[in-house]
Amino acid sequence: MHLSQLFVPFAFAGMVVAFPAEVPTAQGNQITGLPTKSVKCGAKHPREQTFKAAQIKVAAEQALDLVDEGKQLGAQNYPHRYGYRDPTVKLSSQCKATDNLQEFPIMRGKYTGGDVATVPDRIVIKIKGKNKAVYCGLMTHEGAPPAPGVAGPFTSCSG
Repeated sequence: MHLSQLFVPFAFAGMVVAFPAEVPTAQGNQITGLPTKSVKCGAKHPREQTFKAAQIKVAAEQALDLVDEGKQLGAQNYPHRYGYRDPTVKLSSQCKATDNLQEFPIMRGKYTGGDVATVPDRIVIKIKGKNKAVYCGLMTHEGAPPAPGVAGPFTSCSG
C-alpha cells in the first residue's frame, strides 16, 4: 500500500461545500423558502409544539408528493386548498390568497390520514408546478382568536 493511498480520504477535509437554496429531495422535489431554524406553534398553550427545520421539510415534501400524485389523506382530504381568510395568519410574501396554497397537518412523524382533532398545526405550501413548491409558513388552531366567517380559525406560528 502506498502512503498516498492513506491520505486520499483526508484530501478534502478542509474543503467548504455550499448547497443551493433549492435542494432537490429524494423525489426530485424543489421546495424554496424552507426555514433553517425551529418554528414554534401555539406558544403558551396546552398543545404548544416546536418543529425543527428537518420536520418542516419532511411535511412539505409529503404534502407536495401527495399533490403531485393527486392523492389526499384522511376524512378532511389533506392536503387541501387553504383560502387564507384568517386575519392573524401571516405567510411568506411569496404566497398570496390567489395562489394554489395547500394546507397539510404537521406533527411529530408523518401524517398518515388519522383524526386531526389532536393535531392543531398545519404547514402551508404554494404549488408552482410538478415537483416545485414554496414554503409559505406554519399555522395553528391553538390560541387562534375567533374570526368572523371563519370556522376553525388559524394563527401564525413563530420562529
